[in-house]
Amino acid sequence: MDAIPVTFHLADDEKAYLEFCLARRRELIALSDAAPEGKVIAHCESATVEIARLQAHQLLSDAIARRVANAEKN
Repeated sequence: MDAIPVTFHLADDEKAYLEFCLARRRELIALSDAAPEGKVIAHCESATVEIARLQAHQLLSDAIARRVANAEKN
């Protein structure tokens, strides 16, 4: 896979989210490569559900923190 240069202007939280997504993608690729024959889908599906749960939890936590910070400003 060839890497291509890409430039984005991201906020710190967006950068962290993008890095998180890319890291989980790499984990899933490694997991699928290491999964036993005939078990790739089951292993990756289970991991994907956990990754989605972690992402949702982090997004909700961030949203709550923003709401609290905004409420404290007002």
